[in-house]
Amino acid sequence: TVQKEPLSLPKFEACGHDKTTEEEFVTNHLGPVLEEDHPNIKILAYDTNKDQCVDFMEHFWGGDSGPIEAAATKYIDGAALHWYSRLHPDLDGGEGAPNMHRLKALASQHGLNVQDATEDKKRRLLGEKPEGKAKEDVKEPILLDTEATHCVSTGYAIGNLRTSWQRAERSAHAILSQLAAGSNGWIEWNMMLDPFGGPNHVENFCDAPLVAVPHRAEGLSDFIQPVPSFEKHQLQDGESIKGEYETKFSLSITMGYPMSLMNLGVVVQPMYYYMGHISRHVRPGSRPLKAIVDESTGGISSRTFRPTGRIGSGGGYNTIARDGTEVTFWPCEGSTRQSWSFSIAGELQMVQYNRKRGSMECVSLAAVADPDLGGILLTQCGGPDSGLYDMVAVEGSFGGTAKNLVKFRSRKVPDTCLGIRTLANDGGSYGPRGGAQATMLPCEDKSTMWSLSTETGEVSSTYFAQGDVCMTTGWPFLQAGVFDTTEVPGERGNKMTMVVLNESEDDAAFVVRANDKKSSPLLKSTIPAHSIQTFLI
Repeated sequence: TVQKEPLSLPKFEACGHDKTTEEEFVTNHLGPVLEEDHPNIKILAYDTNKDQCVDFMEHFWGGDSGPIEAAATKYIDGAALHWYSRLHPDLDGGEGAPNMHRLKALASQHGLNVQDATEDKKRRLLGEKPEGKAKEDVKEPILLDTEATHCVSTGYAIGNLRTSWQRAERSAHAILSQLAAGSNGWIEWNMMLDPFGGPNHVENFCDAPLVAVPHRAEGLSDFIQPVPSFEKHQLQDGESIKGEYETKFSLSITMGYPMSLMNLGVVVQPMYYYMGHISRHVRPGSRPLKAIVDESTGGISSRTFRPTGRIGSGGGYNTIARDGTEVTFWPCEGSTRQSWSFSIAGELQMVQYNRKRGSMECVSLAAVADPDLGGILLTQCGGPDSGLYDMVAVEGSFGGTAKNLVKFRSRKVPDTCLGIRTLANDGGSYGPRGGAQATMLPCEDKSTMWSLSTETGEVSSTYFAQGDVCMTTGWPFLQAGVFDTTEVPGERGNKMTMVVLNESEDDAAFVVRANDKKSSPLLKSTIPAHSIQTFLI
């Protein structure tokens, strides 16, 4: 990549770039040198978080106004992405999926523009062969996730199983989401770190699937310090690594670390196993297939997490509903991530559980879409950014009877109502219902009609031809990714890999069908609470 996180002001050694200066650096320096000395090396631009990715890469690939012939375009083979949130570490890995779809659509269009170009234009966009002809055009630019980690510190140092497990779940969610949106791969920040989350000379401590604890290995003849001598940061008064105060047996019980591997000097955290469920079976050559966790056939009276006879939404506490979370639309699952209330003041509110404070807190829809992420985010109830609405009954019909249909008309933005911004890239392998965004639209738009159930808290829409959707904080508890593995060497007849992820506190029963809801099930199963399962089909 041209430069790690060029738009930030890091503590570590780096060069700051905006899209113009990065283009100049690639055009005049990096591009010509690599083309001459290392022509097989591919250059990826950007290499930072998804909030600015579309605007940045439009400089190289063009946008709605057509292709741009930036001087650096012929050297750029794709774009690199990081998973971090610009707002809060709790949102790392959960921000910017719609932007990723927009970037994928932009990359696809650029590939088509190049293929359709004249020979002269191809030479300008792709460079020239020695005989004066254009280089072979690529089908599509590379999109690669090049950095992801959880901060601050390691699960071993924090000593909280729930934190470690949530980090594992977030990693699996982010990988599945990015692959579904069109990413070509995933790179972890580090696979192994020391107990702090280093070594790191600027004390930027984060987590990894494996933690090196050589001082805890069996059969040591020499004493080894818990914190390596080459780690700049050493333990201060009042500072501790909680894992160091537990026996290996105790850690195997309370944290799930395999004692046999601790005896070899390695702590294997839940993140390792969650990642392995994907990395061991979604191998190079795999291709994502259209697949989504749809609503159950029982409709509103029988959801995945609110089965028949259950009162109230299931799935456990909604811990991802916080200020800054994107508001999206997915098939209805009957969970607390899809349970809303319309307040007397006119806010669409959601209750979040703040684990750090141990308290229930109120968040609501913001009044306008975020300019960088392209959709409405959650904000604090009653705050200056919170949206205020009048709930207005709909007259007439929309796809049938207009029973209980309403519009949420904004009091802050005249002549606009709550609506749906559809995903670019047709929603990737999840399809159009896999995370479309909440936004404000002219009230005449067909997507601005809603059903609000005061019993279930569901705000649902029949806008999509593929089925109903419910307004969701971030993403649903139950997720899945399906991959065609016929082109993967050594798969020995396996045609598909299916990864199912359940982030909820409840078990979830599911069936797998091909093509439509009426086809015969290929599989019936149940995934336990807080689990990941991989099926080879």
